[in-house]
Amino acid sequence: MAVTAGSQVSLHWGTAADRYFLLTSAAPNALPNFGSSTAVTWPAGSGASWNSTGQWWATVGGAVTVTVPPGVAAGSTFDLQLSTCDSTSGLCSNSPGGGGSADVSLTVAANWAVANYKQGFAKVDTMAQASGAPLDVAFSGAGTVWNSSEFSDAIGESPKGSALISIPVPADIANQPFASCFSSPCGASSWSALGERVVYANGLVWSTQGGWLGFPGGAVANHSEIVAYNPTAGAFCTYLVPGNDNEVIGMAVTGKGRRALVWFVESDFAGGHPTIDSFSPAQVGESCPNGYSLSGARSFRRIPWPQGDAPAQVSADPNGTTLWVTDFFGSAVESVDVATGAITPHAYPSRNSYSKHGAEPWQVVVDTNDVYAIDYGDSNLIRINKVDGQIDQVPIPLTSDTEEGYGLALAGGKLFFSLADDAQPAFGAASTVGYVDLSTWEAASSACPPGVDCAPAPTTAVVYTGLSAVADPSADADFRGIAVGSRGRLAIADLHQVVRLTP
Repeated sequence: MAVTAGSQVSLHWGTAADRYFLLTSAAPNALPNFGSSTAVTWPAGSGASWNSTGQWWATVGGAVTVTVPPGVAAGSTFDLQLSTCDSTSGLCSNSPGGGGSADVSLTVAANWAVANYKQGFAKVDTMAQASGAPLDVAFSGAGTVWNSSEFSDAIGESPKGSALISIPVPADIANQPFASCFSSPCGASSWSALGERVVYANGLVWSTQGGWLGFPGGAVANHSEIVAYNPTAGAFCTYLVPGNDNEVIGMAVTGKGRRALVWFVESDFAGGHPTIDSFSPAQVGESCPNGYSLSGARSFRRIPWPQGDAPAQVSADPNGTTLWVTDFFGSAVESVDVATGAITPHAYPSRNSYSKHGAEPWQVVVDTNDVYAIDYGDSNLIRINKVDGQIDQVPIPLTSDTEEGYGLALAGGKLFFSLADDAQPAFGAASTVGYVDLSTWEAASSACPPGVDCAPAPTTAVVYTGLSAVADPSADADFRGIAVGSRGRLAIADLHQVVRLTP
């Protein structure tokens, strides 16, 4: 995993009552001062002890924090190995027939700066939400922050300098329940199981509601919706998506006025056959505040997706003819020709993936020349050149093995990102934001040899530290979606609140 010089990195693993663990770091890539507390820190109750003969730490705990030496050169690598031992037999996994060990390499990334968030933002506002978990945020032109929220039947509004206001979605879904499988047997709930995207477009706040297949045998149908809210009129439109268990996640809005189209992703429509859908609000029913079914609507269109893939997020190209979609399980970003529905994959190999599914690309944004994606599985930033198809991968430095790439936003020549920490470990949790300067990324990329997979080192890139504890002092922050407003303002969705950063 990528790290920065002088940073502290937390690592985690599962424990068991009859197991203990040996942590080693051997030449030629041994961590300096590995046997001292200046390089290795253990949480309380870990029972960790240093064996100078075997050059290992023994522990019954499941976490450790190691310090990367300050001032080391970019590209320096430090290897760690964790072996699992049986308390009764004493047999360890690194013994003959023991099944092997878990290895991790910490590689110092080039040209990344680490800065306290105060160096970029003079003010931090947090707007708490009484229920639900904010997943995504968007700015309106007036500076209001809007958010979607998992496990909530409301959208959130955070006016400038004000607390978060929850606005309940109309109860037209009363007879079209979402699934709730947090108890057995599975039941029905009015809460959306996955409210993923929120988009501000043409004076309306658009959000996806529903989309989680979390129950066996379809015992309770999960009916997804697209929701539009008009802040000026205080009115909702809700559009019921045909079918059950659709896993509606990503969304984008193209065009203006009566030419507007709403695009959204159904990741699991019809039992594993996903689609990319669109409809025209002007042709379905824009009078509001009623709910509308998209079944039979003249403008409703479904573009079939390869079965077994998992499209997740979608972004519209400025050219007006192309959509860009992340394939979560396919380690690819795919382009869709709006006119023909033709799908072109842009696949790339996983780098240092921590996920069994590979890179897991999640959010995607696009400008005139390039497409950018962020990987949930291995926390890489991806850039696809739309002209020659070259693919660049830049690893984001991490401070925890539980951090995951999540949100993206483009503004002012910078690509902003957020790192989530969905695992929420008890020791050494991390969640942060940062950015890459796009002009210097372009300059570094131009030095890459011809091909479709390159890993340039951006010459201006920043990871902010310290924000997690300030934004969420009572718990470990878990940053999700990120948005950029006017004058460099940032908004971030956190577990139970919205965070606004002002330069």
